[in-house]
Amino acid sequence: MKICTFLVLLSSSAGALAATASQLKVLLSESFASSGNTDTDFGADSYSPPPTASTGTTISKAPAKPAPSTPKASSSAPSISYGSCAAHTGSKSGYATTTHYYDGQVGACGCSTGGAMSPWQANPGTKVFTAAGSQNLFGGSGSWCGSGCGKCYQLTNVGAIAASGQGDCTGAGDTITVMVTNLCPANGNEQWCSQPSNQYGYGAHFDIMSKDGPLGWNNPVVKYEEVTCPGSLTSDFATC
Repeated sequence: MKICTFLVLLSSSAGALAATASQLKVLLSESFASSGNTDTDFGADSYSPPPTASTGTTISKAPAKPAPSTPKASSSAPSISYGSCAAHTGSKSGYATTTHYYDGQVGACGCSTGGAMSPWQANPGTKVFTAAGSQNLFGGSGSWCGSGCGKCYQLTNVGAIAASGQGDCTGAGDTITVMVTNLCPANGNEQWCSQPSNQYGYGAHFDIMSKDGPLGWNNPVVKYEEVTCPGSLTSDFATC
C-alpha cells in the first residue's frame, strides 16, 4: 500500500514537472518571438571554424622585412673627367696640347752624339719618352740648354683635343712620362708653341719624340704635372 502511494505521488510530481517545463518553453518561445529571434531551437549551436586560406578568404601577412641595401662600390677612377672626342673646355690651367715628331737631330738641351741625337732619346723606356717643350717648359728666353732641360712630366690623355680637326682621342686615360730634352720654338710654330699661350689658349705644349705618336696618341690634350724622373732617364741625361 505504501509503495503504490509512493508511485502515485511520484507520477503526480513528474506530471507537474513536465507541465511546468512545457509552460516554460511556451513562455520562452513567446519571449524570443517578441524580440524578433526566430530560432526556437534551444539545443547546442553549431560551431563554425574561422576562415582559412582554402575558403578563398585572404589572410593578411606581416609586412616583409626589407632586404638590406647593397653598399656602393667605392670608385677608384681618377679625378680627371674623360670627355668625348671634342675640344677641351673649361680651365686650361694644368693642361697642355701635344704633338709628336721625329727628326733625329741634336736637341736644344745638348744631348747629341756628333750632331745627331743620342740614341736613348728615341726609345728611353716603356711609356717613357723625350719631348721638345714650349718656351715656358724649356726655361729662359734662349734656345740652348734652358733651365727646364732634364725635367720630367707626367702626361695623362684626357680624351679631348685642342680644336675640331686637330687630332683624335685615341688612348684616352693613358699616362706617360716625358723628359724635356729639346725646345719647340715659337718662331715657326705659332699654332702650338707661341707664348704666353698658343693658338688654342694653352700656355704649355709638348712635342713628343715618337715616329707614330706615343701609345698611338694623335695630338690629345693632356693634364700634366712635374714628377721625379725615372732613374734610367736621369742617368741618360747626365751624359748630355
